[in-house]
Amino acid sequence: MFEFKKFKLQTKKPLPLPNGELQVREGYYVIWKGHKAELSPLTSLSGESLKLAFEELQDYENLLNSLPEIDSINWSKPFLGHELKLPLYNSVLFCLESLLMAKYYNHAGKINVNTLISCNENEKFQSLYKKGYKTFKIKIAKYDFELETKFLDSLPSDIKLRLDANQNLNKKLLNYLEDSHFVEQIEYLEEPFKELEEYKQLTIPFALDESRHKWEYFKGSSLLKAIISKPSIKDSISGTYKLAKELSEQNIKVVVSSAYDSPVALNYLSALANLINNDFSPCTHGLDGLDYYKEVNNSSLSINGQVLSYDLSNI
Repeated sequence: MFEFKKFKLQTKKPLPLPNGELQVREGYYVIWKGHKAELSPLTSLSGESLKLAFEELQDYENLLNSLPEIDSINWSKPFLGHELKLPLYNSVLFCLESLLMAKYYNHAGKINVNTLISCNENEKFQSLYKKGYKTFKIKIAKYDFELETKFLDSLPSDIKLRLDANQNLNKKLLNYLEDSHFVEQIEYLEEPFKELEEYKQLTIPFALDESRHKWEYFKGSSLLKAIISKPSIKDSISGTYKLAKELSEQNIKVVVSSAYDSPVALNYLSALANLINNDFSPCTHGLDGLDYYKEVNNSSLSINGQVLSYDLSNI
């Protein structure tokens, strides 16, 4: 039987969204056979309703209870290889696949994660750098040119840069980046342009996020280095693993990323990221999200430098 516990998580500060800010994350903790997952669609990103997703999830209670045992996990198939009808909502599939992952893959491990900053957060950068972070995702094309270039010019030479332009990169900033002394430190430009044709001007490696479903347009390009995947919003656990398997044949990495997920979901995302690292190629993932919410039990998660430890048996 499912046990449901409704929750509301207050953010420590408003978190930016495309159409506003996130201050409260609502959802249900779902407990099944001693395993805990969550149902918490982020409506502004997924378009999903918590009410409708919760109603659909309840339709799966008897189905999950009556599932036969499986000899091996097929991570590329929905429900990890079990034959069930796909739900309408990705948040429902992510919740159910999380519960199945906990049942069959009760795993603890460690992954490397990047951290996220903006060009006006020098003090935050210095603090994180001293803690041991070596990969920084930095929002660019957000403030004025002088502020951003002064900050970027000041960065140490022993870090990797993931520069996220949110489709707003202009020619002036691109020329600066191409001629910069740190160009070799740029792991990729994330989602630099809105129009696919604009990518033809790039000489710097890039990654896709919002345009990830169009990655085949760039098939064969040596500059496409990564696809950013948010499994709690799209593709769930099985779809993300399947994508990573397919892209590994093109030498393209899948970076598993959080969508302001709670520590419960973050455990499953971390386990998925570790699985992808082990089965394909190691990657630093976008799962540095322990600090989003007030008064949350993080006992199953800890971070040391940029190494995130997780434990599915202790959620």
